[in-house]
Amino acid sequence: MTRARLPAPEPKVGDVLLRDAPLARLEFALDDGSVALHAGGRRVRFEGVRATSFLGPWDGTPGTVEWLRVVGVDAREICLELRVRWREVPRVYRMVCAAVVVA
Repeated sequence: MTRARLPAPEPKVGDVLLRDAPLARLEFALDDGSVALHAGGRRVRFEGVRATSFLGPWDGTPGTVEWLRVVGVDAREICLELRVRWREVPRVYRMVCAAVVVA
């Protein structure tokens, strides 16, 4: 028996990809234009980043991902918002990328 790996469903506007997760690490890979977010034991990779308001390098300040949600999708790009609570003050970051992979 052979097993085929099915492609993940495309995200839709309103999908919440991550919620209430302690932020562990952010990785910025300038060579391939990607950002990886590690939170609550999950890894979210933003591929083909076109624009972002994420700050880097992240200095390790404790934070909690309140939510990561899809706010726009078209044929070539996905727009996302990430709300992080840093100690007491929440911040909303935006990302426009070609693909997002949640593992």
